[in-house]
Amino acid sequence: MSSLPTSFGDDRVEAGARGRLRLLCPFPKGWRARSERTRLRPEHPGTAVRWDGVFFEVVRARRLAGGGVVYELQPWDEQHAMRTVAVYDEASERKRIEERRDLMSRHRRYRLVLLLAPLAGCLPAADQERLELELGLSATHLTLASALPLLLFGTLSVVSLFTTFLAGTPLLPIPLALFGDYLFAESIVRLGVALSQGRPAGSFPAVLAWEAGKQLWSVLRGRRIPGWRKDPPGGRTG
Repeated sequence: MSSLPTSFGDDRVEAGARGRLRLLCPFPKGWRARSERTRLRPEHPGTAVRWDGVFFEVVRARRLAGGGVVYELQPWDEQHAMRTVAVYDEASERKRIEERRDLMSRHRRYRLVLLLAPLAGCLPAADQERLELELGLSATHLTLASALPLLLFGTLSVVSLFTTFLAGTPLLPIPLALFGDYLFAESIVRLGVALSQGRPAGSFPAVLAWEAGKQLWSVLRGRRIPGWRKDPPGGRTG
């Protein structure tokens, strides 16, 4: 091979032994290396890669200590049938990079939502279902993760009110205990919906705060909120 083909992105191409190419990649591409013949199985060619109009076979794939991969390729042997063909060009690499960035972003969001599950489970049911669709987290489990701690706090609030009426010594301030009583009743309902129906259920105070926050954010970003009257151009009319 007189000249090396063009590599893309952060990949680097080098000339290898016996006319092969070595492609150094910072991240795996999912290409499969050749499986050599043994006494128990026949030889299987590696991934067929179309690169600069030439078909190559991935004969070796070696992971590097830093997380990268070195693929060793050689021109495709016509005696093998091509089952799948991977395209290596600028467009395919750009798409692969975008998909990897999206995957990494979703992984970060997944860990964050998992860490904040007691709060995320208080969101409206539709938002919990959206998190389930986007990140793969169970919306029902988010509801359970938020309702159980609130139920424990609500139980403490109920006990506090009883001690207040019976002994006059509250465990919690009266306003906080009354709010906790509400959370006790609401958490029982939410747990019932999640366990019996398999559906998420948000906490009413959190839903109100969440929707108010979204409306406020819309105003701050200069968006028109549905239902608000907008003055016609030129100011108010008589």
